[in-house]
Amino acid sequence: MPQLKKLTALTLIATGLSSFAFVPATAQAEDAFMEALTGGKVSFSARARYETVQQDNALDDADAFTLRTTLGYKTGAFHGFSGFVEFEDVSHLGSDKFNAAGTNGEPGYSIVADPEGTEVNQAYLAYNNFDTTF
Repeated sequence: MPQLKKLTALTLIATGLSSFAFVPATAQAEDAFMEALTGGKVSFSARARYETVQQDNALDDADAFTLRTTLGYKTGAFHGFSGFVEFEDVSHLGSDKFNAAGTNGEPGYSIVADPEGTEVNQAYLAYNNFDTTF
């Protein structure tokens, strides 16, 4: 019976000590994950656009000056996985002397199909840990 108590005590001590060995690994995994999230790259673009439409019809000629911007973020890799998300925004600059496909309340002008709005342009999750060496 004393042997059983001693064996039980040693088992409990060994289990307790081994659980401490896994704590740094978990902390390392969390650190690596946070590094992948925060160590990525930001992308940005802005493009000013001007379009004019002169049609031989009853509608007034249209002049549209718009700004298209994109803002994206690509994460770093974590166990071969990475992610990317990009937002796109189109804004009208200046006067609304055009019909933005019925979205800006100017039906008397010719159509310049560039309506205002913000949306997710693209988003994906990638995996790049395959051995593709031939």
